[in-house]
Amino acid sequence: MPADLRGKSILDIGCSEGFFANECAKRGAAPVVGIDTSLGRLLTAICRARVAGVQVTYRMGVFPGPQARGLFDYVLCLSVLHHSLRHKDLWRVLTDPAFSDDLDVLRGRLRGLRSLTAAHGKCIVEMPYEYDDPMAERAVVDFDRFTHELKSAGFADARCLGSWDYNPDHARFKDRMIYVAEA
Repeated sequence: MPADLRGKSILDIGCSEGFFANECAKRGAAPVVGIDTSLGRLLTAICRARVAGVQVTYRMGVFPGPQARGLFDYVLCLSVLHHSLRHKDLWRVLTDPAFSDDLDVLRGRLRGLRSLTAAHGKCIVEMPYEYDDPMAERAVVDFDRFTHELKSAGFADARCLGSWDYNPDHARFKDRMIYVAEA
């Protein structure tokens, strides 16, 4: 994310306790909208925004839904999409015909993200790849396959930025990949 977000609108889907939404508001973004399904997390986010002196609108809702309306310069969808799938292993959903129902759901969500991203805007998506046998499965995963799904959903360009460091206890069996898709 750029250091200066003045004049940019933000939608944070699955905002949790508001860390990214509040950070965007601190960088000058407006309007900033955060959506989450947890009332407790949203109340925490509201309190944190007030303490930080930033203006963020928090709404309770499930993506996609009426709470997410309009076009935004940046759409954040961090660790959310896989929750709408019955099978959480994204690689299998992308490659195994047995999971075609989940793939259809995923593709619908990606089209939904594109419909919320303004012209020349960016959608940042974080997707976990979970493994039963990390050494064998990581060797065959093509992380650009999801990039192609983003483009098929209507984004003009998309790229995988790679994984990010997080809880070391989980890193052995999971990659958390960050993608940026440009409208």
